[in-house]
Amino acid sequence: MSHETSVYAGKVIHYRDLTGIIVHTAFDVYHALGRGLRERVYAGGLALALAKQGLSIAQEKPFPVMLKGEKVGEIRVDLDVQELVIVECKAAKDGFCPTAKAQALSNIRVCGRPIGLLINFYGPELRVKRFIR
Repeated sequence: MSHETSVYAGKVIHYRDLTGIIVHTAFDVYHALGRGLRERVYAGGLALALAKQGLSIAQEKPFPVMLKGEKVGEIRVDLDVQELVIVECKAAKDGFCPTAKAQALSNIRVCGRPIGLLINFYGPELRVKRFIR
């Protein structure tokens, strides 16, 4: 298996297909929970819904930040799905600000994942941005 695939429901799945499942599920969670909740609630709802579909989910998973082979700190990501896709959940008006985008890109680099999703649950519609390493 490559760094772009994982096993889901007994079949090899590419990260592009996996992100489709995640985004579809995020829309379901958004419509079920409604607007105005905290990021943690949406992240928890998304984690639960994805896990019920048989996906491997790690919430608030720590990853070491390395500098020349030495650990200098760590980051925690909202969701690590199938050890393939990093998901950052936001519920803020500025959920796609340059800082949030930079954080999403840094997270997929530090975690060594090929793709990340920044999902903003704020406002009248769900917004999603994909980041590919």
